[in-house]
Amino acid sequence: MLRGTTRCTLSKWYRDVNQFYEYIPKREKQVRVYDIPYIHVDEEGSSEGSVRLTGLTRAASGMFRCEVMSDKPYFETDDKAENMTVVDVPAWGPEVMGVVRGAGMVGGGAGEQSVERLGNTRVRPGDIVMARCEAGPSHPPANITWTLNHSLQPPPHARLHNTHHTDQDGRHAQMSELEVEVQESWLGRGVMTLSCHVSISHVYHRTANLTLVHADHPPTCRLRVVLFRLLPRGLADAAAAARLPALLLLLLLLLPQRRLLLVKVAAARAQKTPSRLRSVLFLRHREGAATAVNAGAGAAAVIAALTASAAAVSQELTLAWRSGVPFITALP
Repeated sequence: MLRGTTRCTLSKWYRDVNQFYEYIPKREKQVRVYDIPYIHVDEEGSSEGSVRLTGLTRAASGMFRCEVMSDKPYFETDDKAENMTVVDVPAWGPEVMGVVRGAGMVGGGAGEQSVERLGNTRVRPGDIVMARCEAGPSHPPANITWTLNHSLQPPPHARLHNTHHTDQDGRHAQMSELEVEVQESWLGRGVMTLSCHVSISHVYHRTANLTLVHADHPPTCRLRVVLFRLLPRGLADAAAAARLPALLLLLLLLLPQRRLLLVKVAAARAQKTPSRLRSVLFLRHREGAATAVNAGAGAAAVIAALTASAAAVSQELTLAWRSGVPFITALP
């Protein structure tokens, strides 16, 4: 380390033992570049303390060293070296696919189902899921890991088999196969997700998901309730401004600020919406407070509960039915 106020009079850069850059501020031509294989210096982007390289390939990887010398009266020298690896990242992937086998298949059970990426295949506890994740060729080889339900942990008791093949350019295409038996606890919300993560050191990370749905879980119907603020005007004008059919206008409420609150309900999934709500609606605001609303009282009571909290205004919420109990919860 050179002394704090010492001025640098010379800096040199090396790849392995070969010098490729030199900076001498007192010289008329301050920068000098030496031609060595695989190293291309951008002179305009380089300076006394840094060097910008362009057009790098894997062949440019190696040990890079910077050497500096201070001005008088000390004429001290110092140098630091670090290994640099040029990463050739996968051109595609990860791609994940799988097959689900019913628990009773060996004895003439449910047979196999093909599972595509982000699929909606139904499973039951005890079913066997066989998933495969692939990534394109890379150098150095990519690392493939699996996690369950967006956690940091892999599926317990999973059987893994990793393979790779090398192309003519010395790059490695990775493949990982996972086989696991579905557990009841993984389907607590009616859905389980297997995630395949492909990474190379800290410079590359990609994820692909395989989504599986509990076969015995009641269908989930989601409605998105979007709250809009409008200037005071007639109901017909408000409907025209929002471009909504009359059936989607549940209620227009006059707020203390003399603005109208328009509630639009749009199906988020292509499933039939229950015609009547007979259970209890649970309104959960972002701050965690929950309010129970009797759905039998009609939409007016639901909207009144929504407008009771300032946090609910101009906010998107989700209305969903799970296990026969509808609830409203704020979107993340």
